[in-house]
Amino acid sequence: MAARYSRRKMQYLTAVTASLIYTCYGTYMGWPGTTLPILQAEDSPVPLTADEGSWLASINSLTMLVAIFATGYAVDVMGRKKVALLGAAPFVGWWLMVAFADSYGMLLAARAIGSLGGGAIITAIPVFLCEIADTDLRGTLIAIHYILMQCGTLLVYCIGPYLSITTVALICTSIPIIFALTFIWMPESPYFFLTQHREAEAVKCLERLKGQLTPEELKFELELLYKDIREKQQSKGKITDIILVSVHRRTLLLAIGFILLQMSSGSIALATYTTYIFEKSGSELDSNISSIILSAVTLGANIMSSLVVERFDRRPLCMATFTVCAICLAAEGAYFYVDDIYGDVPTSFDWVPLAGMIGFNISFSVGPAPVMSLIMGELFHVTVKGIGVSIGTTVIALYGFFLKKMFQVVSDGLGAYYSFWGFTVMCVCAVVYVYAIMPETRNKTFAQINEEMDSRVGGRDDCSPDESTKECPS
Repeated sequence: MAARYSRRKMQYLTAVTASLIYTCYGTYMGWPGTTLPILQAEDSPVPLTADEGSWLASINSLTMLVAIFATGYAVDVMGRKKVALLGAAPFVGWWLMVAFADSYGMLLAARAIGSLGGGAIITAIPVFLCEIADTDLRGTLIAIHYILMQCGTLLVYCIGPYLSITTVALICTSIPIIFALTFIWMPESPYFFLTQHREAEAVKCLERLKGQLTPEELKFELELLYKDIREKQQSKGKITDIILVSVHRRTLLLAIGFILLQMSSGSIALATYTTYIFEKSGSELDSNISSIILSAVTLGANIMSSLVVERFDRRPLCMATFTVCAICLAAEGAYFYVDDIYGDVPTSFDWVPLAGMIGFNISFSVGPAPVMSLIMGELFHVTVKGIGVSIGTTVIALYGFFLKKMFQVVSDGLGAYYSFWGFTVMCVCAVVYVYAIMPETRNKTFAQINEEMDSRVGGRDDCSPDESTKECPS
C-alpha cells in the first residue's frame, strides 16, 4: 500500500496545486455575498444602488461564456496546463482592480475580467485532472477542486465583513499568484502530448506522474492513451446530430429540463446574496456570523457529498433532497412573510433563517448539485457528449444571469417571501419531474438509459446510433 501511494503521490500533488486556482474562483464567487451589503450601505466607499448591485453580482454569468468557448478550443492547441496558468491572470487583474476601484464602472469591468478566468478554469482543470489520474483516483482528485473552491468562499466570508475591501482584495490576489508559482512546475497531461504527436514528452510526463515504469508498464500506459485518442476521434459527432437524431434530441431536452429545475431551486441566487438575505431577515443573529456558519457547513456538505453520491441511485437521492430543499425554502418564505406583513417576528424564531439556509445548502450539496454534473456526463452519448455539455453550460450561464439579476429585483419590489416560495414551487416540480421523466443513470450504459427513457416518455427512436459504427442503422 505504501509503495502504491508513493508512486501516486505526484498525481495527488499535481491535483492539489492545479485545484488551488479553484480557491481563487471560490473567493471570486463569494465576494458579492459579503461585499454588496457594504457597497450599498450609506457609508459605502463606492456607493451602489440595488440595481447596480444586481448587475455586479450577475454579469459574470454572461461574460464567462466568451472564455468557456475559447478555452474549449485552446486546451487542444495550447495544452491544459498553459490554459490553466493563463486563467490565473484575469483573477489577478480582477482583484487589483477591486483593490483600487473608485467607481461602479470599474467594479463592473473588473467583474467581467475575472469571469474570463472562471470560464477558463472550469473548462480546463476538470479535463486536466481526469487525464493525469489513474482510473480509480479520478473521483477523488475531481472532488479536491470542489472542496478547495468552497474553502475560497469560506475565506472571503471570514475576512470580507471585517477588513476593508482593498485589504481583502490584496489578500485574495496572493492566491492565483501562489497557484501559478506552484503549478508551473507540475507536468502537462500526457494525453495532450500524444494528440500533438510528441510521444517523448508524453513519456516524461507519465514517468513523473506514475513513477519509474518498466518497459512493459510504459507500453501498457501508452496503449491505453492511444486507444482513448482513437475512440474519441472515431466517435466524434456533428452538431446537427443532437437535433436531427431523436434519441440525442430527447436527451438534450431532458438534460435542459433538469438544469432549469435544479437552478430554479434558488441555489445560485441564495449563494450570491447570502449576507443580504440574513440582513433582510431582521433576525437578531449577526448576519456575517450566520454567513460564515453557513459557508462552513456547506464545505462539510461538499465533502460528505463525495462520499454519498456514488452509494445511492440518482433518482431517489434527487427526490429526497429536493423535498428537503422545498421544506427549508417554505420555512424561509414563511419567516419573511410574517416579518414583511406583520412587521415583527418573535425572537424565539431568530434561528429560522440560518437553520433554513443550512438545511437547504446541505440537501442541495448532497443531491442536486453533484447529480447535475453526473447527469451531464452520463445522459449524453459519447458521439455528442461534447456538444451536449457545451449547450448545457450555455444554458447554465444564461439562466444563472437571469436568476441572480431578478432575485434582488423581486425581493425588493414584492417581498423576499415571493422569491422563496417561488423556489419552493420549483423544488416540488423538480421532484415530480425526476419521478415521472428522469431515467436512472447510475451504473448503466447509454443503451440501458435510452431504453428507460423510451419507457418513461414513450415512443421509439427513429434513429438510434449503432454502438460499433456510431451511425444510424438503415
